Amino acid sequence: MPVSVADTDAPGLVIAPASLTLTEGGDPDAFSVRLTTIPTADVTVSFTATGSARWTATITFTAATWNVAQDVTVTPGDDDVEQVNDCAIAIACRAATTATASSRSTATPWS
Repeated sequence: MPVSVADTDAPGLVIAPASLTLTEGGDPDAFSVRLTTIPTADVTVSFTATGSARWTATITFTAATWNVAQDVTVTPGDDDVEQVNDCAIAIACRAATTATASSRSTATPWS
């Protein structure tokens, strides 16, 4: 009887926690990032924040470090403008590489 195993690994990012609450001019906080599958080449992930704060961060994962969470620290700025309401900061990320999720799978590139 033939047996086959479906490879259901899908490339992606695990980011935790889902949100941060920072105080203007206050202490920094961080979120962690790791990959969901082992890549076949290095994966660089770039983060960009927009809104009341503007910054970027870049982290790189390798086949040896793909499942080790890396921290991205967010430090709130301070200005002389008093805000009536809370300000949202949108953080976007993008993994940029041509590596595939697994050496067994060539159909899904990281992008």
